[in-house]
Amino acid sequence: MIKIAKNFISGKEQSSQLEVSQELDIPIKEISDCLHNLERAGVIIEIAKKQETYTINLPLESLTVGVIAHY
Repeated sequence: MIKIAKNFISGKEQSSQLEVSQELDIPIKEISDCLHNLERAGVIIEIAKKQETYTINLPLESLTVGVIAHY
């Protein structure tokens, strides 16, 4: 989530699930499960042009640890 937010704020291209998995050395299954849960909660959305790549779906000022932990 932090990586997605940092890329969003800086205007960088978002990383795919595989890229995040490799950068953070976390199994792709764990990354996928986490991202799908955040997507179902409406916190992030999948980018249509780049499959399995997500960006922020809420105003940044509304993102708190409590909001993310709730999902």
